[in-house]
Amino acid sequence: MSVVYDDFFVFVGTYTTPQGHCPTARGEGILVYELDISTGRLLEVSKNTQIVNPSFVKISADARHLYAVSEIEEYDGEKMGCVSSYEVGEDGDLKFLNRVPATGGTSCFLDIDDDKTCLLVFEGSGPNKARQESSHPHSAVFSHSGNFVYVPDLGTDKVHQLQLNSKTCALKRSVTTPFVQLAPGSGPRHLTFHPFLPFAYCINELDSTIQCFRIGKDQELSPTRTYSALPKEYAGTSTCADIHIHPNGQFLYGSNRGHDSIALFMIDAESGELSWVDYFLSGGKTPRNFAIDPTGTILLVANQDSDDICTFFIDRYTGHLTKSLWEVKLSAPVSLQIVHKPILADCRFTSSGFWRFLS
Repeated sequence: MSVVYDDFFVFVGTYTTPQGHCPTARGEGILVYELDISTGRLLEVSKNTQIVNPSFVKISADARHLYAVSEIEEYDGEKMGCVSSYEVGEDGDLKFLNRVPATGGTSCFLDIDDDKTCLLVFEGSGPNKARQESSHPHSAVFSHSGNFVYVPDLGTDKVHQLQLNSKTCALKRSVTTPFVQLAPGSGPRHLTFHPFLPFAYCINELDSTIQCFRIGKDQELSPTRTYSALPKEYAGTSTCADIHIHPNGQFLYGSNRGHDSIALFMIDAESGELSWVDYFLSGGKTPRNFAIDPTGTILLVANQDSDDICTFFIDRYTGHLTKSLWEVKLSAPVSLQIVHKPILADCRFTSSGFWRFLS
């Protein structure tokens, strides 16, 4: 198989039905755009409307398959969500492959290890009873090596650490440190890794902070310092959502819903610690998700409650964001994936199966 990369696809998941936290949602499912990184322009090329509430989408490493979680209360008469898989055509069309139940309750996130998708459920509670009555794992991410899984659990203020057997796809809790306990009421939401240094960062939804970790030789996390994702002068209500690191490893970004901004930090290459740089208004309301293109040129922000995606240029020397003239109007965008647009020759496709894991 030969692969040539030319331009970019952007896959967007939307809420298709009203939610308690998004009462005006009327999204069209999964929309696919072409991204011109020289201008920031997004051009719609296809959409798939035969899916309900694809609140998180993930593309495979070869950009040939897309997986989407449906954030629904019931599937096949049971109280659970589901996961759908699609084959991505050269023009961005999505060909439905299969759909399986996501056992364990409502799902809102997925990650992929090669051709496998892991869904994890935990039990517990935290001090914020409005959001922490029980376990609420908001994401699950694989280590760079692929043999560890980390699960930020908003409901228990923990980051669970699990070992993955890559041969059997079995998961088990770390023997030495099964979880890292964060500050009470912090609400860990998403976690990301430095692209080439032994550091990880977790954005905490409820107290609007970012927790730094050092990754040990055993791949377990050791918390270091915590930083506010909001400017000191801000006294209003806000919650954090998404977190990403620039491909050059120098800049970390986090989104604030309420303050409606993207916070920018500089990453110290020796210690992994953060330095506040500035914030940039998201261009809309409730920036639930954002994404950086693989070249580090463009940052896209999905503003859930203003029904738009805004395009920003990234200064690769300072990390600063400059809003472009381009933005896209669509209802309730909540998940973004930017990938190289592949052109394949002499390639055969096979659908990917699902592996489901419960704690």
